[in-house]
Amino acid sequence: MGYCVSKPPRNDRQLKINNNDSSKFQKNQTQDVTTQLNNQTLSQFTNLNCSIQQQKVYKKRDYKKSELIGKGSQFEVYQALDNKTGKILAIKTVKLQGTKEQMNQQINSLKAEIKLLKQLKHKNIIEFYFTEISSDFTYVDIALEYISQGSLRRVLSKIDLEETNIKIYSKQILEGINYLHKKNIIHRNIKSSNILVDSQGIIKLSNFKNYIQIDQDVEINEKQKQKSPKLEEDCKKMKEIFAIDIIAFGAVIIEMFGGGILNMDDYYLKDASDINKPSYPTQASELSKNLLDIIFVPNHQQYSAEKLLQHPFFNLQQGRNELKLDDPNSEQSYIGSSFEMKKPFIQDSNEDQQNREYNNLQNNKKRQQELEQALQELLRKKNIDK
Repeated sequence: MGYCVSKPPRNDRQLKINNNDSSKFQKNQTQDVTTQLNNQTLSQFTNLNCSIQQQKVYKKRDYKKSELIGKGSQFEVYQALDNKTGKILAIKTVKLQGTKEQMNQQINSLKAEIKLLKQLKHKNIIEFYFTEISSDFTYVDIALEYISQGSLRRVLSKIDLEETNIKIYSKQILEGINYLHKKNIIHRNIKSSNILVDSQGIIKLSNFKNYIQIDQDVEINEKQKQKSPKLEEDCKKMKEIFAIDIIAFGAVIIEMFGGGILNMDDYYLKDASDINKPSYPTQASELSKNLLDIIFVPNHQQYSAEKLLQHPFFNLQQGRNELKLDDPNSEQSYIGSSFEMKKPFIQDSNEDQQNREYNNLQNNKKRQQELEQALQELLRKKNIDK
């Protein structure tokens, strides 16, 4: 199994600027640095615009920004109206600033983020509409789905959530993460301020600026890992990378229970000796604490988002069953405390299920033979007594 972090595609080709445009940047030969910077910016943004729009004739979008609804260190988010369709939009305005190198990094980051957003189609991922570049090439507008309630952090600042709501929100967050991880995408910035909530209670993951994507050549099974220590080490590293989102997800659960915002640097674990579980809020249920126990473990022992979705915490109809949690190193066991549940929360693979059914069948045959032998022995003794 090979893996690497994919980088935004490099574009070494520079588009030519006509004399009228270039004159704007070349009024004075003594301003060489400024000229190079502006030309680089114009060329990069022109390429960005062409790649995003993918149209032979570019038509300027007709929309109007209104209220400022959010901001970050390098961007602002406005509510806007699409004058052509009447649709309400969220416009993320990213300013181009800094040195030439910093501006180039911004442009490449924008290219990668927009390319990713265009590919993501999931109910719990923010929807991308279009992008627009300012006429003076000083900022880029990214048009996204408008979410009326804003961020989860904003919701938490206004109201204390009941556990039922926490379950509903948590499951949707994890479903979004699972969708990304199945595409080998790690968000790397899961936090309540990047999680949006609409008026229907639907969760949307947003802000993919820091994402990375793993290039995975082949799937590695357990036998292959045992034969090759290097493959096993690679798989371990892969789990550590995906664990970034899982641990951050656990931090969001704690925040929803009123436990405050965690410093995530303290909880990206690599060795068993590094385990430092956070304090759980007193109002958290035993079921939620069990889920958190499973999340805050060394990275290479992490369960996937897909497996975590099978945890009974996300089952609103869950009754009283028996759950046993024991050896964290075993694929067939569960990490944490013990309490009453009916089934283990991690389902077995088809192969494991078939093996269990076969073993049960063999055991039943063996018991039947033993019963028949016991019955024959009783009949034999009865005949002797007669």
